[in-house]
Amino acid sequence: MGGGAYARAVIRTLLVVGALLGCSAPPPPTPVAATLLGARAVLAPGIRVLGSRPRVRLAEAGPGPWSLRLLGAGVVDVPLVGAGPLLRPAEDVALPGGAGLVVLLRAGAPVARFFAIFSFDLHEIDEAVAAARAAPDPAAGWEAAAEAARAAGVGSEVSRALRAAAFHHLWARRFGTALARVEAATAVDAALDHGPGLALDEKYRGQILHKTGDHLGAERWLTAALRRAEALGDDDVAGVVARDVAGVLVNLGRADEAVARLRPLGAGLAGRARAEWLVNLAWAEQQGVRDADAAAAPRAHLAEARALFTTLGHPELAAPALANLAGLALQVGDLQAVRRHLGALAALPGADDAFPRGHAGLVEAELALRTGDAAGADARFREVLALAATEADLGWRAQHGLGRVALRQGDAAAARARFEAALAELWASAARTALTSSRAPFLASRRAVADDLVALLLAGGEAEAALAVADADRAHVLRALEAQARLDRLDAPGRAAFAAALDRYQRARDALEARARGRDLVRPADLPAWDAGLARDRDDLAGLLAAAYAHVEAPAPPPPRDLASVRAALGPGEAVYTVVAGQAFVTTREAAAEPFDPTTFSATHTYVVGDAPPPAAAGGRVSRLPWAGVLAAARPATAPPLVVADPALDLRHARQEGAAVAADLGGRLLVGDAADREAVAAALPGARVFHFAGHGALSDASPWEAHLRLAHDQRLTLADVLALRPALGLVVLSGCETGRAGALSATERVGLPDAFLAAGARSVLATTVVVDDARTAAFMAAFYRLDGARHPGPALAAALAERRAAGDELAGVFTLSGRP
Repeated sequence: MGGGAYARAVIRTLLVVGALLGCSAPPPPTPVAATLLGARAVLAPGIRVLGSRPRVRLAEAGPGPWSLRLLGAGVVDVPLVGAGPLLRPAEDVALPGGAGLVVLLRAGAPVARFFAIFSFDLHEIDEAVAAARAAPDPAAGWEAAAEAARAAGVGSEVSRALRAAAFHHLWARRFGTALARVEAATAVDAALDHGPGLALDEKYRGQILHKTGDHLGAERWLTAALRRAEALGDDDVAGVVARDVAGVLVNLGRADEAVARLRPLGAGLAGRARAEWLVNLAWAEQQGVRDADAAAAPRAHLAEARALFTTLGHPELAAPALANLAGLALQVGDLQAVRRHLGALAALPGADDAFPRGHAGLVEAELALRTGDAAGADARFREVLALAATEADLGWRAQHGLGRVALRQGDAAAARARFEAALAELWASAARTALTSSRAPFLASRRAVADDLVALLLAGGEAEAALAVADADRAHVLRALEAQARLDRLDAPGRAAFAAALDRYQRARDALEARARGRDLVRPADLPAWDAGLARDRDDLAGLLAAAYAHVEAPAPPPPRDLASVRAALGPGEAVYTVVAGQAFVTTREAAAEPFDPTTFSATHTYVVGDAPPPAAAGGRVSRLPWAGVLAAARPATAPPLVVADPALDLRHARQEGAAVAADLGGRLLVGDAADREAVAAALPGARVFHFAGHGALSDASPWEAHLRLAHDQRLTLADVLALRPALGLVVLSGCETGRAGALSATERVGLPDAFLAAGARSVLATTVVVDDARTAAFMAAFYRLDGARHPGPALAAALAERRAAGDELAGVFTLSGRP
């Protein structure tokens, strides 16, 4: 009998036996909500092959004693340890064999039961797995193991092999193929309703996004994996995913959270797992180090990790530990230790790869700058720049370093050219790697590039150019998020095409990296020509990457590098107030980038850019902008208004508010269950007014998850807004904290109003605190009666004054962004 037929026969037997046992077993006297864990394999939804350590996850903890009764070819009673929510056998279980039921008992009384198979012939699959592990090409071996599992009809083993293949494709930097294998595994696990498999699929998807620079996307998927694993009670998967989440948090600038997550995970770890945990913990601890005392803990952890890798016979794996030790020593000014660690790093196997060579070169160049060796720093930064063909991080950092060297040498023109080149590389890659919105350990350097260029321009008297650079830099944060949102929403054919194009790019990148390693063999006289040839190859490589991302619908054009369009969009008497490099400037229709003078300032309306506090001279006539260029980005909105009211059916006054607004404005009203994601997304584009009265949510830890809650627990997220780009007129977000921004990193913040404005909305009225729906409904009635739909700025001021006169102080509760 073939494997698939055998599996089907076993399932039929299980169903028959289960039915017979079910007929004879009395119903549980007090049912308990519980999940059976510990399956080695899953054949079909609800049909699992139980491993030797079955576990039970209770929905709620409860008093025992608890035990399992395994009813197959015999009966086995297994005492369980704990009171919940996770119950475990004290030791491995001798399974009875055959097919049957697993009954959960409390104090000897049955309270839940599950179908299970206690034995199943996985011989062919085990042989395929063993062959995959020994194969010269592990990825191909695991692809074959997936086919063997598919032939045997064991779905969860198919997804397991696909994940393993994805892992090896990932480490071979075949990112597109890796992503495709994970998606195939997800399809299998979803069909099986296999929770642990789905958690691992989410983990691997997060790892792939992490490796490709999309740390926001990685955080979303890894957090989802962690929640799923914790809900299932799978501590092993949860621990591994928690380490991955911590690594992403460091890259997002949330090192304290990462350290708090990582510290408890080291208990019981040994060997390579402990060494890798130590490197991750030290990397997180290192982010806040400013002196030798603070460096003691990460230094000790890195030293232990290096020793462990060496003892295990993998000295090449010590490279991250040595690189971090060198960086740590540079942070605290221990230059002798920097030299020592760099020397040890250079002696490791694999030290000639572009990544370790490049980052070691950056540390060496910074060391030369610290010691006053500008010529040496220049030479090392140029060597790193030559390696940047295959490592995006290296190029902009090397250009920035060369600009700082030029500045020290008094060559302002060369410094400006280098700073501009560094920013151009960052902005070009932003749409593809979300580099400007994540990778927080490098964000200080990224922000320093713009800050250095702005300071240089201000010193040269070019205030308008300085403001334009700062404005464009702010804009690229949301542009990067928009590109990632679009990539997330590719359909299956589009994602397959993207994956194939990304693999073509990766193959070319590998070939270019191999050529780049030969630079040390080139005669000095031939180096200029060799570098020029490598630069041409790098341009070709960039073209392949652009071709891959052409499968993603192009986002809005990048913001202009001058403020002419902003000035043209200003009305008479309006002004843009911006603070850069600690200096405040005002831009008006008549004048560009004049220093702010409170004694002469008399704008009829002031747009405050970013998080700067508004000037007192502006009075209450203020609205906020994420960057000045959004004033010129708003698009005409001509569709009827859309009102969404109380999608969760738990805010009576919000429902009344929505009905009143719809009666006043006309257009479409979606209430309760009618306000699902599909209906809202279809009616949203082009609405002259979008009024939402319901629950808003903002996670300070993950602002990417900011959303409006729709019917059936669906969401309209910040990412949805950026991906849909619905040209809108006025957006009114009448829900708790919809106007707040959350921290993408230590230096970047974003919220729903920013997303709507970036997508082309004209104005956004939102709340900054938790609000009462009855008070909000009264305010909104006044706001629209005072012509808020056409003139939200004056209507906001008048409605606040009216409510204040009625004894309801709402100042500071509502904030306006965009046009008044």
